[in-house]
Amino acid sequence: MPEDRFKEMKFRPIEAFKAVRRVIADPEQTDQVFRVLQSLSGPSIKRNFKRFARSGVGQEILKNKIDLEEKLNDRDYLKGLSKASLGFAYYQFIEKEQISADGLNAASQLAGYRITDADLDLFIR
Repeated sequence: MPEDRFKEMKFRPIEAFKAVRRVIADPEQTDQVFRVLQSLSGPSIKRNFKRFARSGVGQEILKNKIDLEEKLNDRDYLKGLSKASLGFAYYQFIEKEQISADGLNAASQLAGYRITDADLDLFIR
């Protein structure tokens, strides 16, 4: 696994603080949430990705290129999940807010959340 995929992932609290202020001023700026996450993740992304890539589930996801966004856009699938599941809670949230995973993905792109490494991008998404 190339180490250079992580070189730009630094902890940047001032950038995160500015993004929080922008989203408080205008809650419609969902891209700012991704700026906060990106700024505060720092080197934890590296540790978490390595742990994920070593796990059985992570290896299966990376090998088969399983895309969670596909499932997150399938409202019928989400609606059919157990009422006590995170997936169903997510379904209720997106229904209430009238948003979709596509909209969140677009916001992440606006925030400059672009990863060139395909495996790392799949993990982050």
